[in-house]
Amino acid sequence: MRVIVLLLTLAAGICQAGGFVPAQLSRAYGPFHLGMSEADFSRLTGIKPGPCAICLPDERLAIVEGADLARIHPQAGEESVMDFFFYRGRLYQFTVAPREGDLKTLARRLSDRFQAPPEVDDTSPDLGQLRWQDEHTRVTLNYDPQDDRVIAIKYDDLPTLEARQAALDAQIQVAGTP
Repeated sequence: MRVIVLLLTLAAGICQAGGFVPAQLSRAYGPFHLGMSEADFSRLTGIKPGPCAICLPDERLAIVEGADLARIHPQAGEESVMDFFFYRGRLYQFTVAPREGDLKTLARRLSDRFQAPPEVDDTSPDLGQLRWQDEHTRVTLNYDPQDDRVIAIKYDDLPTLEARQAALDAQIQVAGTP
């Protein structure tokens, strides 16, 4: 794993030194895309997002897995699971638990897809992260640094994530006011 991280770090440094600016990141995984409405998601999947224990009042969650996911997005396969978070009716975050768990292969595939090397975060002994980001989108590949097993790939809509965080901060501030 250290060799992979070293190579990706060197590639990132070379691109930054050369003034390389990554292309706009893809906001989609198969038929799912950041910014998708709850209504479009429900028409596609037959699943209506609902409230969850960790959600804000304007937030909804849907989970698609197994045969349902394979029917909608065959490349995902029946072994995959996807979580979808909606804020104010729009998809702002989704996570894929991929069936293929090879870090080197997935990191190379994502780097090729995004035409940029990732930012490497290996500061935690329990969770490694490779990140690709532009002004609107962040894609994070989470992996176990002990065995290089990919845990999940997460897509975030950054402006909506920031709006959600501001709403959460406001809610916490009101709750903390006597």
